[in-house]
Amino acid sequence: MAHKKLLENLQVKRWYDNVSRASELTAEVDLRRLGLFCNRSRLTPLGLLEKQPQEIHSLLVDTVTEFEKRGYAGSYLEGIVKGVKSWLSFNDVSLGERKIYFTDPDDTPTLREEKAPEPDELRKAFEYASPRTRAAINRCHKIEENLRKADASHCRSTPSPGNSMEV
Repeated sequence: MAHKKLLENLQVKRWYDNVSRASELTAEVDLRRLGLFCNRSRLTPLGLLEKQPQEIHSLLVDTVTEFEKRGYAGSYLEGIVKGVKSWLSFNDVSLGERKIYFTDPDDTPTLREEKAPEPDELRKAFEYASPRTRAAINRCHKIEENLRKADASHCRSTPSPGNSMEV
């Protein structure tokens, strides 16, 4: 992939390795986002570091505006900005108090039509699953049951004078 080429730069590799120690998935996604932003801005990651914070902020705002006009979700654009800010932060570059706003950043259009599976759909999936997968599903179910029990026990309040009701 094109963004993997960015890892040829030692400083980018250091940043990537550092992020991947917390989460390999985040490192991979942030690298792709940084590459997308740099490509759109016609900069290298190191070239981005040479810009003044106000100029970087303007580039980010322009990117958000352009991509929103093309129909990209606010949540996607927020992710691009987070990835770029991660790179900047690693290199001690701060945008200060400058804010970047997104149209509906909580909207996830690809998940809009998603729904929880119906019990019969779960049963059918369980029937066709391998023994190992069945064991994993069963374990998840047990963990979920225990979490529900723990949540329910935390809802009970300790009686105080004049209050003997359990919630």
